[in-house]
Amino acid sequence: MKIILRGRNGGKTMEILKIADKKNGHIVVMTQARAENLKRDAKRLGFDINPPQTIFGLHQSKGSKIPYEEKVHIDDIVQCVQILINRGIDSVSINGGIFDNDN
Repeated sequence: MKIILRGRNGGKTMEILKIADKKNGHIVVMTQARAENLKRDAKRLGFDINPPQTIFGLHQSKGSKIPYEEKVHIDDIVQCVQILINRGIDSVSINGGIFDNDN
């Protein structure tokens, strides 16, 4: 798992687009509006990505077009989790994986 940790307007979403384009991966976002914006941005920037899915579509297995065993690329994990739990987040921990910060 790669964690992209950068400030606001630091290119986090651009990095997600690059990775998804390179790996033919699926991007998960918080809302359908964000999915549409991301799809439009990808096209404008020349990335060939699968249609982004919302966190709700992924959470409800019947609504997801992504196979369960396939890993995904999540754009703005904090907002996605906040939507799922309907709460703000004060702190998080991450277990396992590799912290790979490009900055």
